[in-house]
Amino acid sequence: MRALLFTLIAIWLPAFAAAQGVRGTVRDAQTGRPLNGVFVTIDAGARDRIGVLSDSLGRFFLHPRAPGNYTLRAELIGYQSASRNIALSADEVVDVDFVLPVNAIRLSEIAVTRERRCTNDPERARRSVAVWEEARKALAVAAWMDGQAGAHFRIRTSDVYQNLRGQQIGYPTWNFDSIFGRRPFQAASSDSLLDFGFVHVTKRSTVYYGPDADLLVSPRFTAEHCFSVERRRDRPGLIGLAFEPVPSRRTTGVRGALWLDEKSGVLRSIDYEYVNLPFRVQSEHASGHVSVRQLPNGAFIIDSYRIVMPLLRQDAATRLVRT
Repeated sequence: MRALLFTLIAIWLPAFAAAQGVRGTVRDAQTGRPLNGVFVTIDAGARDRIGVLSDSLGRFFLHPRAPGNYTLRAELIGYQSASRNIALSADEVVDVDFVLPVNAIRLSEIAVTRERRCTNDPERARRSVAVWEEARKALAVAAWMDGQAGAHFRIRTSDVYQNLRGQQIGYPTWNFDSIFGRRPFQAASSDSLLDFGFVHVTKRSTVYYGPDADLLVSPRFTAEHCFSVERRRDRPGLIGLAFEPVPSRRTTGVRGALWLDEKSGVLRSIDYEYVNLPFRVQSEHASGHVSVRQLPNGAFIIDSYRIVMPLLRQDAATRLVRT
């Protein structure tokens, strides 16, 4: 059995403001204080969607590529989201200020039952909507952060072999790398994973793909998975949003849970295991763990990624694949 571990350090370098676009501030509706780390996005349907995080004074500046009609949206964990429609002319700077009220929903008060609802829109599941909304905010920022040119990532990877009891065999191999301005972990596209599965088996190798922020916030993932709220004794202070493929899915997939701090609503980690595998293996021997960290400026990054993969061999007599 093989385990891969990735750890990540990110240094955020602020970009220079453009000469035209949309600028403004975001403040707390009750206290009037500026809000740091608010994810402000602007899009116009088919046009490219751009975003930025508000600074310590609640300020933001966005530079759309072309004039037109746009929708501006501001989101922050623990607060109600707000949006505004604007018309932007060439060489014009539009001022837009947001005032966000505190979200009255407390995750710690959400009742958990054994009922599991499966729907094409997870927001229709009453017990899952609040947890999903807070998790989605963090994942949206993490997905946006992946493609920012001002991010400098220092990556440490290790390759570890374990026996079926989880005991390490030999010594791990370590690799260090530094990446500037591109994704530290290159995942397959969401459509590719959902169409062809998360595990690809060939005569020479077996490749395991893990979920990333882009996949988890994609409309197809929410449409093709069931969601429910759960709590576990070994996760005190956390509330989980469990997910699993709809029963009609036959390709290899993942099921697991996104774990949030029930007081702050901040996404902490994601656990998952592979399902519908073409071979028999215990779930803990084909699984993964993703650690999510919030930076001082409010950005979320995936700072560690662990995948446990069974090493397969073919029995010469029976030609059955074994771990």
